[in-house]
Amino acid sequence: MNMIPRQLAWAWLIIIGGLMIYPGGISCIVCGSLLSNIMGVISIAIGGMGFATAGRG
Repeated sequence: MNMIPRQLAWAWLIIIGGLMIYPGGISCIVCGSLLSNIMGVISIAIGGMGFATAGRG
């Protein structure tokens, strides 16, 4: 039961990262388009690694 909130948090990070790289999605006003896309890719990578390792802990 404790694993479900963790997995949802990692899935949420993946969703936000996807929205950051999607054209017309959310973006960082200060960073601009390029850095926003880079942060989106990093967010997806971190979320994927966290989601994959959430069941091991």
